[in-house]
Amino acid sequence: MIKLLGILVITIGGVISFPFFQPTPHVDSELQYAYDDWRQECKQRDINPNRNVRNIDSIIFGSLGMGFWGKCFKEERKIIINSKMINPEDTFLIKLIVYHELGHCAFDYRHDNTFFGIMNATLPEEKIPVYKYFWDYLVDDFFLKYQTPRTRKRLGVGKTCTCENARSNIDIDDTVLKAIMYVESRGNNNAHCFKEDAVGCLQIRPIMVRDINRILKLQGSQEVYQLEDRWDVFKSVQMFNIYCKHYNLDTPEKKARCWNGGPKGIYKATTLKYWYKVKNKLVELTQ
Repeated sequence: MIKLLGILVITIGGVISFPFFQPTPHVDSELQYAYDDWRQECKQRDINPNRNVRNIDSIIFGSLGMGFWGKCFKEERKIIINSKMINPEDTFLIKLIVYHELGHCAFDYRHDNTFFGIMNATLPEEKIPVYKYFWDYLVDDFFLKYQTPRTRKRLGVGKTCTCENARSNIDIDDTVLKAIMYVESRGNNNAHCFKEDAVGCLQIRPIMVRDINRILKLQGSQEVYQLEDRWDVFKSVQMFNIYCKHYNLDTPEKKARCWNGGPKGIYKATTLKYWYKVKNKLVELTQ
């Protein structure tokens, strides 16, 4: 009897420390349905929602400055959806913003303006109906970028970019660049090809970062890019532009084939298939 009681005490006392016991954040009632919807979408994709929100204490429908739909405060472990700008009866807008901020706080996503999506840095009010119309597609795209917390920690994702300090003015007007991004990663800034250690929306490998730093040194620049800069769409675009300018890649075909096959890629038959993919996307983007 004494032994049995001892086992029970240990079992009951150990519940709170079980690894699968993961507390969930407080969620204000106005936001609960949106949070529940996000959790359900996670579960449908075999993503453990509790594991991803363990660093979030609360999701609040509260006051923020004008101009913000919502904000993720990682250090304060909370998300605030701006009650000054959002009507609590506007259920779709609330859902969109909750997903966006959970993208930052739960999944360590950065802002991404490469393509139309939930993680766009700005969500103009006049375009909200478009987000609603394409919602199912946008949700699928949102979760395609997911990486487990362990993988994000190992790769350093989310260390330098939060909702408060993300660059929100990245405007990629270069249609060729957009097409290359699509072919490389479908515009996924969290893409990682483990086999080649190719990272980010432009799938930049370590050898490319070394070449960019070599070019900068030749130019007398003190700037040095780090491997983790590949996760940053802004810095990835900078590296692409430095590369193209240095090697005088002045046509869409040269940019595509030399990005795929190195500085002499324009002369390699192996880069033709890649160029055709980029060319097809260019046609689609310019229609």
